[in-house]
Amino acid sequence: MAEINCPRCQVSSSELIPVSPSLRQKFKIVQPDTSLPNSICSNCMSEINGILGQKSSILINERSKEESKARLWRSRVTLLKKARNLMIRKSFGEAIVTYEKYLKLLEKVFDVKEAGLRPELFKERLATKELTVIVSVYWDLLRVYDTNEKYRERMLTTAQKIVQFAPFTPITIDIVKKADSYRSKSRNPDVFKNLSRELMYKKNFCFIATCVFENKNDWHYIYKLQSFRDRVLMKSLAGRVFTFIYYRVSPYFAKTLDQVSIIKPIIRSSLIGLIKFSSLLSHLFQVKKYSKDCSRS
Repeated sequence: MAEINCPRCQVSSSELIPVSPSLRQKFKIVQPDTSLPNSICSNCMSEINGILGQKSSILINERSKEESKARLWRSRVTLLKKARNLMIRKSFGEAIVTYEKYLKLLEKVFDVKEAGLRPELFKERLATKELTVIVSVYWDLLRVYDTNEKYRERMLTTAQKIVQFAPFTPITIDIVKKADSYRSKSRNPDVFKNLSRELMYKKNFCFIATCVFENKNDWHYIYKLQSFRDRVLMKSLAGRVFTFIYYRVSPYFAKTLDQVSIIKPIIRSSLIGLIKFSSLLSHLFQVKKYSKDCSRS
């Protein structure tokens, strides 16, 4: 029988084996950039079957991992319900364990190291909703850790996680208010004060106003300043330049105020005067605009 060169390996063979359409399709999935000839030698056929067998095993393992992650993702709901029930029953020790299991579950789902969760991981998984849940979990953990001094390091880490995640959720201001309210009865008031401050900074509230208006009853002044920034300053080039420069220098001034708190009342009174003056100007502007509109009609 005449020897024939294998179209794939170019080695002489007494017989070539036809490549079936199904084999060709499987090989195309494994190696999309390589095409098989219509027939190959027995050695090539053995090699291809070996490649397909190895790749199939890898694909099966990957599929198994994905299915396992999907089961973990679904089971997080059960853990959350259990942890919240434990919080209601004031079984704080068990609640910590359950909440930490929830966070470790997320770490496994996203293949990250311990404490390696970050907001961008949740882009494709109902981001806002899940991020809000995560912030709520960290908040509960923060309060429980506060009950025992030995958990202070965990508190600091958890507070930073809240600062990392909260700005991507609609509950940032709620957390700020809770932190400010909880501070008076906390074992670690500095942690809650810093948490509130950092979240306000993250949301681009006025740095200096955030520093001097520490009482939650004065927060409406902060909102008015933010409104003035958005409605007036950001409408003009000069206002935008001023805002840009302000956000560059004001954090340093705010830190100085924290260290020399005796001048805070002076700054607070000045800001209240500025707010009232800006409100008066805004009111006069609206009255003038209304009068013009009436004269035109």
